[in-house]
Amino acid sequence: MLRYQILRRALSLKTTINPQSTHKLTQPPNHKALLLLTTPHLLNSTIDTFVNLTSDKSLEQHNIQKAAVICVDSILQCKNAVSELWLNEPDQLQIIDYVVKDDDVKNEPKPRTSEADPIKLDKNWKDGLTDTQLSLNLFGEGNSADKLVNLKLNLGRSLFVNGLESTCFTYHNPTIPNFTTESKSNFVNLQKLTIDLHLPSTPVKAGDKPLIQSKYTNQFIKLPFEPDEDDVYVIDSHVGNLIKRINFKPASGYLIENPKLNDSKDHSIWVKLSKYSPETASVKMNKPTDEYYRVIVGGSGWDAEKMAMLGIDPVVGDGLDYKKQIELYEVSKEKNVLSLDDSVDASKNVKFVVECSEADENFSQFDNKLSETVIEGVVGFGSENGFQYDEVWHKAPNEIVEVDVSTC
Repeated sequence: MLRYQILRRALSLKTTINPQSTHKLTQPPNHKALLLLTTPHLLNSTIDTFVNLTSDKSLEQHNIQKAAVICVDSILQCKNAVSELWLNEPDQLQIIDYVVKDDDVKNEPKPRTSEADPIKLDKNWKDGLTDTQLSLNLFGEGNSADKLVNLKLNLGRSLFVNGLESTCFTYHNPTIPNFTTESKSNFVNLQKLTIDLHLPSTPVKAGDKPLIQSKYTNQFIKLPFEPDEDDVYVIDSHVGNLIKRINFKPASGYLIENPKLNDSKDHSIWVKLSKYSPETASVKMNKPTDEYYRVIVGGSGWDAEKMAMLGIDPVVGDGLDYKKQIELYEVSKEKNVLSLDDSVDASKNVKFVVECSEADENFSQFDNKLSETVIEGVVGFGSENGFQYDEVWHKAPNEIVEVDVSTC
């Protein structure tokens, strides 16, 4: 309880889903820093509200000293939402690094968001966001100053609302002393942004490590490699991201001959990789460091019979060099729905929720018939391109990690 009380005095977290009117930021007393996340639908109005708050002379004694404003694809599985994380001290929100995309963009502070430089579009606007990134490092403080977790994801697509491929900028109050290094990114539209977020911690005994609880959910369904599967399947050979043989058989044959897949080509096939040892082969755990990779070549009519290989997402890197146990999955059509009401007291949440957003084929207007929902103690952010949890990629729709820091 003491840990929770300290956190909630120093932090204020809130997500508003489907606001029915212009969303207004509410600055808690004595909170000087803000991490503001918005989906594209609400981007323009959210920026306007933010600028009004920073320029309101009547609030000068409570004015924001530091902020980061970021457009993401979704928040808590919603495409029409705003998340606010307020902090007591500006130093709790540290801008560690940033990149401005275009070489010809002058990296100079801007007095207003309307002067923020646009990020020019790549040839394929759907693929252009893969070179954008928000990297968020969560730290404890004091005796718990270890890094708790790193979360990375691409920025959201804001093209349809303001003409910019993506929108991300920082703000530093020019009236505050030490308006120096970090302030150079003021209202500059950024391609990449790295933030260290320092969370207050209660004293702990020497040698104790901070604790977080990370809940991972997905909508994968396990498939058998073979009809009478009762064995552990191990990768015997591979080249790069191409798997050649599994249990001494050609890899693609497991998909070509799989009766679960031959009924239809409408399958999203993935493999799960893990380190193999006879002692742990049967251990099944669902955790955010589980590694799932999409099968992009091989079997099921994908013209890879001649190669007899399975090609998986290249983001696996050198993972096949040391992760030899393999399992087969498909993505269920039944949506993995986020539920934040499974704790003993959901009002005491201090959570960060990161997700792989469902892809939008086109821009659609918000349905104002949906009811507004305010969720205290939670902030969220998602990307259609997936996210990384401590360097592990999660790229399937509705893969979700809830990071609960209220016990760290």
